[in-house]
Amino acid sequence: MNMIALELENIVLAAGLTPSKTTFNQVLQALPAALASRPEMANSLGSTGYQKFPGGLIFQWGKNSTVAAQVTFTFPIAFPNSLLGVLVTADRLGSVGGVITLDDGVAFSTTQAAVRKTNTNDSFLYLAWGY
Repeated sequence: MNMIALELENIVLAAGLTPSKTTFNQVLQALPAALASRPEMANSLGSTGYQKFPGGLIFQWGKNSTVAAQVTFTFPIAFPNSLLGVLVTADRLGSVGGVITLDDGVAFSTTQAAVRKTNTNDSFLYLAWGY
């Protein structure tokens, strides 16, 4: 077996599959599990969570229901280098119609951001990205 064939067989074996000479899509079947097991592809998928991508980009999202006019919220994980941006929007399923904006009076960091709400009872959703 040549080196490339050995590498491909290792991908199949790492996914828990048994190599077969008559199945021609084993590497394709094995790749999702192989990629998901890599630390640079880590994720936590839920109503609050994150997804890491090769190259270092990270998306994080969540919902916050804190009753206050100003809310500082913490991301699920810290961005290792830099927070690039944050979007916020009212969670209209649990909202009564106030305005929610990013609070530029608070220093954003790799671990947190802040919003101001005209209706203290409004919940909000956020999406943040960085690396």
